Amino acid sequence: MKQTNVIILIERLMKNYKSILLLILLSTFTFAQNQKYIAVTFDDLPFQHSRAYSSEELVGFSRQLINNINMSSIQAVGFVNEDKLYNEEEIDTLKLSILKMWLDAGLELGNHTFSHMNINSVDFEDYKNDIIKGAKITKALAEERNMKYEYFRHPYLRSGETETVMLALKEFLKENNYKTAPVTIDNSEWIFAGAFNKAFKSNDTELMAKLGSDYVEYMIRKIEYYEDQSQKLFGRNIKHVLLVHANLLNAKYFDNLAAAVKNKGYEFISLDEALTDEAYQSENNFVGRYGPSWIHRWALTKGVDKSFFEGEPTTPKYVMEYAGIDYE
Repeated sequence: MKQTNVIILIERLMKNYKSILLLILLSTFTFAQNQKYIAVTFDDLPFQHSRAYSSEELVGFSRQLINNINMSSIQAVGFVNEDKLYNEEEIDTLKLSILKMWLDAGLELGNHTFSHMNINSVDFEDYKNDIIKGAKITKALAEERNMKYEYFRHPYLRSGETETVMLALKEFLKENNYKTAPVTIDNSEWIFAGAFNKAFKSNDTELMAKLGSDYVEYMIRKIEYYEDQSQKLFGRNIKHVLLVHANLLNAKYFDNLAAAVKNKGYEFISLDEALTDEAYQSENNFVGRYGPSWIHRWALTKGVDKSFFEGEPTTPKYVMEYAGIDYE
């Protein structure tokens, strides 16, 4: 083969190599851009609606829920209201065992105040004391197992309706080494849960199945909505944090929800990992009566137009009516 032909062949090979390398890099970048990540958190441990069931039932439901979480390989954080551990003034050892089950399953626990106190309805000193009281048992259980105990979740997601209270709470949490557990995918799962409990007590299995199916569909629509909100605010889909509750609905249907979330292309990550997203460093000066998603807090702090918030999915009317709720 002549030398010039060899040179031409080498040049062609190099050109093809560069094209292939560019395709690989573009494919890798596109895959990274399309990756979706979500952390899952559960509120109101040891169990929401805990007084509606016997302690033995609560243990059984909790075991179902934890199995669903573990089968989906989710590193969940559960937020505890320690007042639910008591029968009058005595600690219920079966309810206490639920927290131990969570920890022994490798799931982290956090502080949700002692009594699920509404910061806007009480003196701030009482609220601070409720946070302190809410850590006494759970923190010790975590430390016995050399597990972290560092997150705080606001009850009702409410963080103060005045700037003075909002800033004072931020400072108090910082002084007590708490990290705030934000929520980007807010929802009214609690309404579905109330309806599901009622159907369960009535042994209405047909309605339970409908509620469970509609719950999963509703949650996916919520996720899609907040994906869009994230795109509008940040130009990308951030690493999300989902809020649900430790309740009968999720004991029965969280595995279905987890599968549907995976089918949407999401990878489950820890809360720690989610908060590495730089979006969580966004300025958040939200003050208000209610507790919206952190995406909406960041948007409000930026002063977006009210049209930004349009289109959020609502709970089906039949669920609201059956649960006896006339607001959302």
